[in-house]
Amino acid sequence: MSEIFKYPTYFLLITLISCTSQTPNSKYRPVDSYDLDGNRTTLVVKNIVMKNATFTNTVTNNTVTVLHHLKNTGFHFYNAVAFKSDNEGIIVGGTGLKIRTTKDGGLHWKENSFSKFANAFHSISFTKENVFVVGEDNYIYRSNNFGENWEVFNTSTLIENGDIHPKYYKIKFYNNTLGIITGTYNNKATLLKTLNGGESWNIVVLKGLQDTESGISDFKIVSEKTILIVTLSGSCYKSIDGGTTWKLIFNDNTVSLNSIDFLNENEGYIGGSASILLYTEDGGNSWKKIDLFSKEDGVIYYQKFADEYKRIPPNKYSINISNIKYLDKNTTGITLANSDSDIEKDFIYIIEKDTETIKTLLSKKDSTVFFRGESYGLQLLKNSLFVLDRNNLYRIDLK
Repeated sequence: MSEIFKYPTYFLLITLISCTSQTPNSKYRPVDSYDLDGNRTTLVVKNIVMKNATFTNTVTNNTVTVLHHLKNTGFHFYNAVAFKSDNEGIIVGGTGLKIRTTKDGGLHWKENSFSKFANAFHSISFTKENVFVVGEDNYIYRSNNFGENWEVFNTSTLIENGDIHPKYYKIKFYNNTLGIITGTYNNKATLLKTLNGGESWNIVVLKGLQDTESGISDFKIVSEKTILIVTLSGSCYKSIDGGTTWKLIFNDNTVSLNSIDFLNENEGYIGGSASILLYTEDGGNSWKKIDLFSKEDGVIYYQKFADEYKRIPPNKYSINISNIKYLDKNTTGITLANSDSDIEKDFIYIIEKDTETIKTLLSKKDSTVFFRGESYGLQLLKNSLFVLDRNNLYRIDLK
């Protein structure tokens, strides 16, 4: 499973390098000629044939396609999904820094594994020319041919005593030039920024963040100037100068904040552990708590008794809001993650702003499909929603 939110490990930001200059600090090197972990690990490549199963979504009566399936998820899992088209997709996770790519809509997958250890990838992002992947590693991985070949940028060159291993939780590009990576170094928040499409990266000095802040788990680039971040220490910060200075706009040190999405500079959601989900419509000056359990159509857990599924009360303190994504200006999708794998659970919901209702987006009666409800991947592509649970990758038709 993803360890970001259950067992956070943090790293010290020990650089005074600013992002005002984009002088290259290192060059990308091909993976096949580079000893990544210092142990002469051989790049492992596998080709996997996947039979796409289907079932009926009882919420919409539409057909849902299972594009990827794992029978055993003990030491094999995926944390992020990104599709560039209906056919070209990528999932990343661990253990062993695993990347799987498909070019035919999930019928065939190519797997690359870059480590013999338990580390995992956590995030994917595209530019026009490249795909980028980051995770529990010093390196930023890049491919210009959708996973046929990979090259790496060594971020340890950006910091003093660069042998300290980071965890990078998210990478996102706002356009073809501006990109950001967030994560943690030795129990401290860190943020890397590029202004040239990922050719070079620099660490941003986070002026305004509290010294006690741990890793930055997620962020939203609203514009080239306005950026919002959330931290594992339960804080949300806002920058209106491209990341040079930051203002605290929310804090609750009893929870971890793990997800964020904003529609514009004013309206957005943040969420995290213990079922915390907050909404603002004034740019973070005030927040409204969203109760996921106040209505009958809210969060549902269920167990199978004989041949019948029965609803059981969820433990809201064990639920993590793992993804937040605006589907349109009135509808927001959220995914949940809970490690109680013995109980099936609906794990993706929508929030309708106009009616303030919360309801499940995906449910089923098909007993051949098991909802583990430990989801860390969510992507909207045109009218398709790709949802990554611990054991399955689903494509949901939103038409």
